[in-house]
Amino acid sequence: LETLANTNNLNIVGLASPRYEDHGMFKGYRNVKIIKADLSKKLSYEICDHLKLADKIFHLAWIRLNNFENENIINWNIINNLLKPTM
Repeated sequence: LETLANTNNLNIVGLASPRYEDHGMFKGYRNVKIIKADLSKKLSYEICDHLKLADKIFHLAWIRLNNFENENIINWNIINNLLKPTM
């Protein structure tokens, strides 16, 4: 992410867990914005607006449960929320 943040022509939006503790790691970068979001729920208008402008989206999170079937359902819903944000 730091390499991408050093690329001047990229605007980066990081969607972080609501439990994410921001330690100011990217505070010095004008082109990086971190937004806390629960991706298992419908996305807010603010997040949808940012996603519309994205050139690329990297989804690196995965909810781990003890039940593989439920885990897959929840995670596919997260991916669908990112791919088809409702407005």
